[in-house]
Amino acid sequence: MTEIRGLFLAAATAAADLLAAPEVAAAWHEPSALAKLSVRGLAGHLAGQVLFVPPMLDGPEATEEVISVHDYYARAAWIGSDLDDEFNTGMRALGEKDAAQGPEALAARVAATVEELRSALPSAPSRPVRRSSWGPTRSPWTASSPPGCWRSRCTATTWRTAWAY
Repeated sequence: MTEIRGLFLAAATAAADLLAAPEVAAAWHEPSALAKLSVRGLAGHLAGQVLFVPPMLDGPEATEEVISVHDYYARAAWIGSDLDDEFNTGMRALGEKDAAQGPEALAARVAATVEELRSALPSAPSRPVRRSSWGPTRSPWTASSPPGCWRSRCTATTWRTAWAY
C-alpha cells in the first residue's frame, strides 16, 4: 500500500474515533467553533471526507490533468470567499444533510467505511480520481463553475483537475 493511502486510513480512523466520541453527540445541536457551522454540520463535513472515497474509487477514471493536493488548494477559488457564497452555504448544507440521521448513525457509517477502505485501498489500482463537488479553481486552463453548480448537479466535465490516489 502506498504511503498516502496509509496516511489517509490513519486520518480516516482518527475521524471515525472523533465522530464516535460522546462529547460530539452531547454537543450535536450546538454551534461549533467555526462561524455559521453547527457541531452536527461540522461532523457531517468531516464524515464526508471519508464517505466520498468508495464511490470515487468505484467511479470512472478521471481524465483531467492530474495535480497535487497542494496545487489544488493553491488554485481553489473558494478559499477566502465569503461565508455566505454559494459554495460555502452548499458545503454547510451538505454537512447537515450527511449528519441528518444523528451522531450514532453517522459514526457507524464512517467506521464501516473505514473498514471497507482497509480492505479495498491496498489492492485498488493507482489512478487519477475526481470528486464532482471539488469547487472551481483559479487556474486559467480550468473551466469555471457554471452558475448553480453544486455536487451532483455538476457534469463529469465540469472540473478539469484530478488527484492521483
